[in-house]
Amino acid sequence: MQRHPSVRSFSVLVGLENPCLVLSAVLPSPAGGTDLAPRGLSDPHASHFDDRSSLERRKSRIDRAWRGPADGFASFRDTGPSVLLIALGRGLLLSLKVLYIVWPALLLYQVAQAPGAIRNLGWIVASLTRNHILQLLILAFAFTTFLQGVAGFGVPVAVVTPLLVGMGYPPIQAAAAALAGHAWSVSMGDMASSFQALRAVTDLPGHALGLWIATFLGGAGILTAFSVDHIHAGFSGILRWPGPPLILGAVTIGVQWLLAYFDLWIMASFGGGMAGLAVGLWLSRLPRYRGPSRPATLGPKPDEERVRPVPLPPEAERMSFALAFAPYFALVGVVLLPTLVPPVHQALDALRLNVSLPGTESAYGWKTPASTWSLSLLGHPGALLLYAAAIGYVVFRTRGRWP
Repeated sequence: MQRHPSVRSFSVLVGLENPCLVLSAVLPSPAGGTDLAPRGLSDPHASHFDDRSSLERRKSRIDRAWRGPADGFASFRDTGPSVLLIALGRGLLLSLKVLYIVWPALLLYQVAQAPGAIRNLGWIVASLTRNHILQLLILAFAFTTFLQGVAGFGVPVAVVTPLLVGMGYPPIQAAAAALAGHAWSVSMGDMASSFQALRAVTDLPGHALGLWIATFLGGAGILTAFSVDHIHAGFSGILRWPGPPLILGAVTIGVQWLLAYFDLWIMASFGGGMAGLAVGLWLSRLPRYRGPSRPATLGPKPDEERVRPVPLPPEAERMSFALAFAPYFALVGVVLLPTLVPPVHQALDALRLNVSLPGTESAYGWKTPASTWSLSLLGHPGALLLYAAAIGYVVFRTRGRWP
């Protein structure tokens, strides 16, 4: 066990006799294993099967193609099973940091879903505005971005599609809007788990990497907002209502970029989505956006494209926006607290799990230096999600909303 003066930690030393890297098992042989058979298929003599020299050339190339994997297997055989064990260990430890985010994120979603907080958001939006374009942008763009930032892994589509269908939208249109609306924010989604994995495998500076990703995602975000508008009303809808997709898109990507600039990657996606939600709900209160989005002069849509009115549930089944969003407000708080208060961050970061991994060298001389894998058990984004889920459960339980 290794102890450090500044933190309490426990360490595990992983060491094997004669370690080598498993990737050497798939490297081609320097003796010519990279000269593969498909090149022979483009040989002008390959079709002359009666030419003995052509057949010999083809046979030679096939032999070399087989020799590459065979030499790779021989390399693995010579280095021993420690190659596989160390490589698997590194991959497992890398995945643990991502899974520590994924599982608590799904738990937080279940805490919000169980008392009906998610479906209440659809009812709130439907009661605020009859503008279907604005409704779609709030739910299929801003809300899916928010859910992608918190949970990811298909949760935005699984949540918002039935929500829109329950509000009367055609099923194909609802699914298409949800699929398109969240896709732009995947790289910073799920508490930036994809971004964290990218940093881990590339060792690139987080600040510069985050800014470049947020910048490229910004262009995709604006196009996505207009795509959601187009899915519902076509190009005529974009010409009639250019404001909502432009405003929601600019606010959402702008907040994401600012959070990435300040290295708040775990908040970038869901923070941008939350800002888009707030602006969308504010727009829905303006007189211009409270009426229908389709003018009466255009006539009704075909039945398969029409949004059918659905009555709102009884008042007893509904809850306020503040109560429905309580778990996510808690998440914002528990993320900002250690970020803005250094003593809290130091306290949460005090307990760490450290695993020392030895350096390795393959049969071809490929060296992987020794490293230490470290996980903050109480300060990791996954732990913050668990705190928010616990707070949300307590809030719903004390308000009598927990089933």
